[in-house]
Amino acid sequence: MIDRVLVAYHMFEQEGLGARLPPGELGKIVQSQIDAHPIRKERLLYIASLCEGKYTPLARYTRAYALLWAGASARPDAIEAMREYINSGIIAKELPNHEKVEQLRAWDYHSLAGALEGEYQFEEAYDAYTKALSLHPALSPAAINRSLLLVKMGRMDDAIDQLIVYHDSGVCPKELESSVVAYIKEIREKKRKGYVYRPRKKNK
Repeated sequence: MIDRVLVAYHMFEQEGLGARLPPGELGKIVQSQIDAHPIRKERLLYIASLCEGKYTPLARYTRAYALLWAGASARPDAIEAMREYINSGIIAKELPNHEKVEQLRAWDYHSLAGALEGEYQFEEAYDAYTKALSLHPALSPAAINRSLLLVKMGRMDDAIDQLIVYHDSGVCPKELESSVVAYIKEIREKKRKGYVYRPRKKNK
């Protein structure tokens, strides 16, 4: 009998990640389940459900990211699942040659931060972005998104200062330096205009 977590994982890997279907019977099952769930959100929630009650690193990883990708309504469950995966201390996926364990875990913290930010848990999101950067100082999305979060928190000067430090630190990828400068200019302009972030009303 084929493990349902393997089915879930390989279904998730088809979600725009460029993975090939596994060979043999597993691949046939994966494709049949994809065909049976044509709506992406419902498919992602089904993937997450296949991992419920399973506590292997692969199950935790697959469930957390499937819930994250399933959208705003699944976000609270995604936050809990991602925290459980991170707190397990284990990386589920094989390491690419150019990445280290810390770098992959940094992406997990970055994903968690984005979910927390979406739930307006700004302080916790800030801490998660900061943790991501402590593990992977060159992670430009974390540096940029952390400063944009600070803008939402009304901390314009901190947002500018932290991006300047990142830009000048020597770890910012050369090809992204101009983008970081553009964000600094954008935040300065928002400060000049007296920008105040107003959160959207949550759908009940």
